[in-house]
Amino acid sequence: MTTRVPVCGRANQSTTQTFLPPEADPALLTRKGYLYVLADSRADSAWVAEIRAQYYNSASYDVLPCLQKVLTAVYRASPQAREFMPMLLVVQGLDIFAVGTDTGVIWLARFDEIKRLLPNMREARLLDTLPPDGDAPACNLYGLQQRLSIGDAVIMATQPGAQRLTDTAIRRALRRAESADKVAATLAKTASRRSSIPVPVTVIQVSGFTPIPDIGPAQKWKIAERPPIKASKRGVSPIVPALIVAACAIAFSLWFTGTAVSKETLTQLVGWMLTPVPTETPPGAEGTPSPSETPSPTSSSESTGTLSPTPTRTPTPTPGRSLLDIFARNTATPPPTKPHYPPPELLSPETNEKLAGQEVVLRWAWAGALAEDEYFDVRLWREGTPEKSIAWTKERTYTERSLPSGWYSWKVVVIRGEDGVIEQVLGSEPRPSSFYMQDQPAPTDTPAATVTTPPTRTSPGTQPTRETTGF
Repeated sequence: MTTRVPVCGRANQSTTQTFLPPEADPALLTRKGYLYVLADSRADSAWVAEIRAQYYNSASYDVLPCLQKVLTAVYRASPQAREFMPMLLVVQGLDIFAVGTDTGVIWLARFDEIKRLLPNMREARLLDTLPPDGDAPACNLYGLQQRLSIGDAVIMATQPGAQRLTDTAIRRALRRAESADKVAATLAKTASRRSSIPVPVTVIQVSGFTPIPDIGPAQKWKIAERPPIKASKRGVSPIVPALIVAACAIAFSLWFTGTAVSKETLTQLVGWMLTPVPTETPPGAEGTPSPSETPSPTSSSESTGTLSPTPTRTPTPTPGRSLLDIFARNTATPPPTKPHYPPPELLSPETNEKLAGQEVVLRWAWAGALAEDEYFDVRLWREGTPEKSIAWTKERTYTERSLPSGWYSWKVVVIRGEDGVIEQVLGSEPRPSSFYMQDQPAPTDTPAATVTTPPTRTSPGTQPTRETTGF
């Protein structure tokens, strides 16, 4: 199991190498994390080595208490280390743990926000207060734990030079620099200005979660507010424009089709438009006579001895039907009847017949007579492909040439058309017939006779051998 190495940049520090144990175990680094020490150029390297040894050799995997214990032990053994080595930080995955004094400062650069984590009582908590020891003053130890996000950068520095590192300076350095080392060098140069002691700066970025140097941290874009929707004016019903559009459409349709409108038909149309759709009531319901209870006109005429006229039923338009159905029922002329022609009888080639060559003559029989605009539509297609029309003719035969080998289907349909456009199929279509076309002579089921050579006959005795040849 391996862990991702953070990207670290340092400036004005006693050492530039990552503080890892000599026998860096991937499992140990995953549980203990990567340790970073903020130490200026006056710090003793022995302090750093002692911190590294105690932290990675500790049996505790609770990072924050372990850092507090290690740093407190070094401060008690070397009181001057409080000033030169004010902070320890561990990166474990995307979590950071830090323990430091009042002289250490930590920033978190996140997108367009620069937040100070230490010293900040809202982000860090007081762990312990160390009393003065010799020349070393008393100091407070703070503990911090923070979760990193995509594009975050952690910056550590010391007081009082850190006061010159404003949010603008940090944001400008992150945007312009190309690596963590250059960011640290730029910030250290700004912090050490007008200072006799170089200010140490450490910049840590988690690999794979760093901001793009060319464009800098991402910015939050403001979403434009949607303008309020104006309330529609009242007073005009939406049904009025719909009725006007419908009336115009009907008038145009009647004018285009040339349909004559009578007064009675117009009255029925207006009544249909103004009459609500009736609700269907099941037979036998209250107020609705069932079919068995409906009085017949025959019984009434028998009782009175007079013939009553048969009542006429006015058809009620069915909901969902178009308005033009009313005119089509009363004024439209009936469509021409489709003539029922018998299908042509396919004569040859017969079904499953095998033909040799590349030419086929299609023959069929039909007892009717074709009108001027009626034709035989000859359809021939290779099996496995869509049906295809190859010719129109008024004859009862058609010859097709240059056919490659394979199975073919064909049929003939009586149609009405003009200029290659089929207007109507007359009658029913016959069932297609199929045949096999072969370039070479068609194969026969009887095997060819085998020609054998008669055996050589040898005369007895000393006569010469005579070889007989068969014809």
